[in-house]
Amino acid sequence: MQNLLPAWSLILVVAAQAGLPLERAPINGDFLTYQQRGEGEAILTIHGALVADAFLPILDQPALEGYRVIQYRRSGYSNSAALDLAPEEFLDRAASDAIALMDYLGIDRAHLVGHSSGAVIAMKVALREPDRVQSLVLLEPPISTGPAAETLFAHIGRAGSYHEAGDSAAAVDAFLSRLIRPEWQALMGDQVPGAVDQATEDAGTFFELEVPGLSEFIWDEKRAARLSMPALYVLGSESSSIAGADGFFEQGKTLLVSQLPNAESITLDGMDHSMQIGFPEQLAPIVAEFAGRHPIEH
Repeated sequence: MQNLLPAWSLILVVAAQAGLPLERAPINGDFLTYQQRGEGEAILTIHGALVADAFLPILDQPALEGYRVIQYRRSGYSNSAALDLAPEEFLDRAASDAIALMDYLGIDRAHLVGHSSGAVIAMKVALREPDRVQSLVLLEPPISTGPAAETLFAHIGRAGSYHEAGDSAAAVDAFLSRLIRPEWQALMGDQVPGAVDQATEDAGTFFELEVPGLSEFIWDEKRAARLSMPALYVLGSESSSIAGADGFFEQGKTLLVSQLPNAESITLDGMDHSMQIGFPEQLAPIVAEFAGRHPIEH
């Protein structure tokens, strides 16, 4: 079982700078840590790989006033529960955790906003508990197939070889410098204090569990047809050529919009895969506007 306690001090720094209390929720026999701000309809954010506090920059955005916005650290990340399971169980556990957190917080129905692998988890939640998901905002989920996907996962494999050799910092840098941008560390340092060290601490979760878990996830039209709630695919214009996998996220957008019964998309100029970290002022209004068009009926 991975020991994640060293990341605790880093998260306390982030929580203090955000001005939000860091809370614990007993979940599935262990616990998750979370932060929340505001009142109103719930917006549950689900982070992607490596950066457990990736949604922290949008919590205090004025556009989201009037909503109860929750961000949490998934099991295996930061100081939430460590994991002792097989890779093929990873996504199911992540979806179960999200549902259990909603139960703990007394949230019957929520708007889900997921980034990257977190968007896949959001879809898993919606497949399992569709009546509890009012809408989906999907920030570049990795669901494409074909040559672009093969190129991307080959890059992840090369980055993972550093982790296997004992250099997790080099593995994280190799992965994120191409998935996001070469200067990703400066971005994280400015927007999510402690994120670089935290990502290194959590490299085992990503390379040993999340990546193989995602490779087991099969998306098809049958699953898509079950997701009838409003869905928005958000694409960054600068995400088109990550890791040499040209069009990977563009293909994902086309696939989802064509298959989901009630989906639309938006492409945001100048944004890359770090959208909720590097561009919170532009992203938050998109989330608020979509949720506002699809309010929860009481």
